[in-house]
Amino acid sequence: GDIPVAYSAIRLGEFGPVLAVGRDLGSIAAIQQRFVDAQKELERDYWRQRQVESRYRMLFQVANDAVLLVDAESFAVIEANDAARRLISLAASAQPAGSVLDGFADDARPAVQALLATARTTGRPSEIRARLAGGDAIVAISATPFRSTTRAETEMLLLVRVRRAEREPAAAADGRTLSDFVERTP
Repeated sequence: GDIPVAYSAIRLGEFGPVLAVGRDLGSIAAIQQRFVDAQKELERDYWRQRQVESRYRMLFQVANDAVLLVDAESFAVIEANDAARRLISLAASAQPAGSVLDGFADDARPAVQALLATARTTGRPSEIRARLAGGDAIVAISATPFRSTTRAETEMLLLVRVRRAEREPAAAADGRTLSDFVERTP
C-alpha cells in the first residue's frame, strides 16, 4: 500500500549533497480520513432527516383526520393541519403557543386535560369523547406521546387526533331506545 510521507530536502553546502528527511504522515492521513468519513455520515443523516421531515409534512397536510402536535408540558399547539382548523375552532390555538384546550367546551376541558396528562405520564395512547367549543358536536380525541429530537434537545410531544365521534355506543343507544319505548308505551 501507499505510505504518505512528507519530505524536506536541504542542500549541504553550495555544491554538496542533498539531505532528504522524510516524515511519516500515516497518522495524520488516518485522522483526515476519519474526519471525511464523519462529514459524509453527517451529510447522510442530514438528508435522511430532511426526507423524513418532508414525508411527515406531506402526511400531516394530506391527512383527513384532524391532527395536532401539542407540547406535552403546556398543551400548547405547535402545529395543526387544515382538518384540525376546520373541525375545532382554534381561534387562539391556531397560532403556535395557543392551548389545545381552547377548542373544547368548558365542561369538557378537565377531561381533555386529564387525557393529555395521562398520555404524557404513562407514555401510552388513550382516547375519550368530548364536546367541542361553540357547539354540541361530540368528537373522539386521542393522544399519543412521542419524543421529538431537535438539534438542541429531545422534547416530549403529543400527537392529538380528533375525529367526529361515531354514533353513540350500542349500549347507550339501546338504553335510550328502551327508555323511549317505555315512556311511549301505555
